[in-house]
Amino acid sequence: MKPRRRKSAAFTAGADSAVQYRGDPNVLRSRRTTRSYQRAENAPMQGKTAFLCAMLVASAANADAFSDSRGVWMRDDGNAKVSIAPCGQQLCATNLWIRDTSKGEEPGDKLVMTLKAASRGTLAGKAYDPKRNQTYSMTLKVTNGGLTTRGCIAAGLICKDVRWTPAK
Repeated sequence: MKPRRRKSAAFTAGADSAVQYRGDPNVLRSRRTTRSYQRAENAPMQGKTAFLCAMLVASAANADAFSDSRGVWMRDDGNAKVSIAPCGQQLCATNLWIRDTSKGEEPGDKLVMTLKAASRGTLAGKAYDPKRNQTYSMTLKVTNGGLTTRGCIAAGLICKDVRWTPAK
């Protein structure tokens, strides 16, 4: 003899193997239909919960990358010191000090970055150099103890990676 399964407290057995839902005494469903109905009732909430969790993780990753990228940074070749700080809805990198100004870089030059979280610790988007009237595709990656930036022009055919460490 098979062991009997316990019924949920919200359901009572009716005639002909039907189950009566206590929330609405006029509704009779088969056991199979009732289980499907329960899953369908819970599905929208499960979807909302998953969506909210995904948004929370994405916004946390975004917030971490944005906050971790702020500060004063020294370029790995020692030729530039920049400050990365919010400017409106974007981030701006402002030259604080330039060792070799022969390439046209000067203190006070800005790079306006419109970036969004691409993955954990990585921001991607566009960077605009108002002095040169040039727009670059830009990736900024926060790494242990530093930043790595990648700027590209010509549809990504010409790119340059630069490593940055916190300025002392």
